[in-house]
Amino acid sequence: MARIGIITGIAAEAGCIPRNTRECFVRTGIGYDMARKNAEYCIADNTDGLISFGVAGGLSDTLGCGDVVLATLVGSGDRVFETDTRWRDALFEKLNNDLPLSTGDVTHVDDIIADPLGKQALYHKTGAVVCDMESLAVAEVAAENKVPFLIVRAVSDPVDAGVPPWVSKILDDQGRVKKMKITRQILKNPVAVADLWRLGRNANTAFKSLARVSKSAGPGFALPV
Repeated sequence: MARIGIITGIAAEAGCIPRNTRECFVRTGIGYDMARKNAEYCIADNTDGLISFGVAGGLSDTLGCGDVVLATLVGSGDRVFETDTRWRDALFEKLNNDLPLSTGDVTHVDDIIADPLGKQALYHKTGAVVCDMESLAVAEVAAENKVPFLIVRAVSDPVDAGVPPWVSKILDDQGRVKKMKITRQILKNPVAVADLWRLGRNANTAFKSLARVSKSAGPGFALPV
């Protein structure tokens, strides 16, 4: 059984993975730089491969909130990396009877895409079905060290769902909410309460899907070495 390094963006994503198995080595941090640092840390700890695991922004109207994508590749411009076919097929076979899955491409973004029109434009430009901020870095480290990698992402904000631009400003680099920042935002804009409720509901749906993935896959995600 493979010993895998799992790279997540926020703490709630990491919480979807059981911590009682030594086959999973989890590191958390938002964005490209943190993901690259965490992936390198996992490689130094002699993991057999890497998984980018977490939520994503939906770009295709075929995906709804909570839908899970096992990505075929991740790209940004001329940087394109394919996920490991053997690992992807093994996990797809393991999960396919337990929850609906999709495959498709991931595109890298440096920040949250707030506007549905922006998501649609990104879809037409790249053909990717979801976007995230960590998978590209994980892919690069895997390629540099010649180890397999996977991308497992659950949609938390579908293509038609807007995300207020201030959301990224209320999170620290581990994805935890800064209480003072969110209080100030609510006082400044009471409508933020409704936005937060909607975002929280959608995020919880995505987290439940990730937890189902982790539970159904079992220790080490049942991936071949």
